[in-house]
This record gives sequence, structure tokens and C-alpha cells, in this order.
Amino acid sequence: MALEEQEIIGYREASALLGVPKGTVHCWVSRRLLSHLRLGKRLVRFRRSELVAWLACHQVPAKEVATS
Repeated sequence: MALEEQEIIGYREASALLGVPKGTVHCWVSRRLLSHLRLGKRLVRFRRSELVAWLACHQVPAKEVATS
């Protein structure tokens, strides 16, 4: 995928996509737990595709229930 085709989003959109408060996204960025683009001292953006991939990596599969 070309760089031009990748959607770049801000904190508000990242927060909505991840389903967490904006402050949590700020915390994860400061701890470098989320991949992000730092375009200035206070300007941070995210690639939507990378956030979706991050969510997929943190998915915990359901436990199979044994039937008797």
C-alpha cells in the first residue's frame, strides 16, 4: 500500500477506533506502546492500518468449553 493511500488520524479518531479514552491513547504514546508518527514536539498522528493491526495482535482468543 502506498503511503498516500494510508489514512492518517489524530488522537480523537484513534481513541474511537481503539474504544478507549483519549487520555489512555496519550498515556500509551508516552510509554511508546502504540506506533505513532511524531510530526512535531506536540503533534502526533497514527496510521489507521497500524492501529487495526495492533488491535489484532492484542486479541485474546476465547477458551474452548469442553462438553460432556
